[in-house]
Amino acid sequence: TAWKLVVAAFVVALLFSAAGGHQVFHDSVVLASGAQVTPAFDVGGHESNLEIEARNQGTESFYVHYSLVDQASGQARSFARSVGKEDKAVVPSVKAGRYALRMEADAPGAQFDLTVRRGATSLTFFWIAAVLLVLPPLMQTFRRSSFERSRGQS
Repeated sequence: TAWKLVVAAFVVALLFSAAGGHQVFHDSVVLASGAQVTPAFDVGGHESNLEIEARNQGTESFYVHYSLVDQASGQARSFARSVGKEDKAVVPSVKAGRYALRMEADAPGAQFDLTVRRGATSLTFFWIAAVLLVLPPLMQTFRRSSFERSRGQS
C-alpha cells in the first residue's frame, strides 16, 4: 500500500509539472551594451512563483543580470544567471501587480527568447515527499528479508 502512495505522488508531480503556469510575457531580446528594460507586463492572481526562462539564440553562453521591478512601488528583486542553451530562474512569492524586467548581459549582442510564466511549479517538495514515502517500504522490505534469512539459517 505504501508503494501505491509513492506512485500517486509521482503522478501528482507529473500533472503539476505539465501544468507549468501561464505565460505573462514573451519577447525576443537582443542586449546591446548597457541595460534594457522590457515593456511593463501584468502579473495577476495570488502571490506565487514567477519563472523567467531564457533560450539562447546564439552559440556562446553569457551571464544576464536581471532586476524584476514592481512598477507601483519601484522595488526591485535582482539576480544574475548564466545562460547556456537554456536557463530557467524561479522568483518566489511575487505579488500580483505590474512589473518590468531590467536586463544587462556581460556579452554585448546577446540574443535570447525571454518568457515569463506565472504560477510555475517547483518539483522539489514532490521529490522530497517521494523519498520520504519510499523509505518506510524499503525499510520494511529490508527487515522482512533479513528476518527470512535468519529464519532460514536456524
